[in-house]
Amino acid sequence: MQKPRYADPSVIAVNKEDGHAIAMPYDTAAQALAGENSPYKRSLNGLWKFSWCRGVKNELEGFETPDYDDGTWREIPVPSVWQTQGYSVPYYYASTFPRALSRSKGKIPKIDPAMQEVGYYRRTFTIDPEWKGRQVFLLFPRLYDTPRIRCDPISFEWRKSGVRQGVPIQ
Repeated sequence: MQKPRYADPSVIAVNKEDGHAIAMPYDTAAQALAGENSPYKRSLNGLWKFSWCRGVKNELEGFETPDYDDGTWREIPVPSVWQTQGYSVPYYYASTFPRALSRSKGKIPKIDPAMQEVGYYRRTFTIDPEWKGRQVFLLFPRLYDTPRIRCDPISFEWRKSGVRQGVPIQ
């Protein structure tokens, strides 16, 4: 039986940009030197639709499709930590590991799929028409574990335990 990607130590990243410094584009050097935000940067911070489950066997099917009914989902602020928004129990890396990770020396880095927490986020946005023909990236500066991202009609995969996630969307 083939391991799922998140449990395969030989898979580090799929469809993601290599790590690099972030440099925002500007139309002119004067704009860049003015210290203002780039006209090509857009924050997606705010309220996102959110759903949560424990156990990968309980994952939602088809949630990434535009017509999926998320009417019963709550909204939570992004960025945030879902454990502080009423889902599951907060854990602190300095004191313990998430329950899905084995603490037995012989089983590390085994992940218990029945205990793995899965969060689903949904947000609708439109890319500015002025950006047509430009490279556009989604940046998730504090995304951990193994995210799967869909920016309709493009699907992206993930990078394990990343601090910065950059994925091209155009």
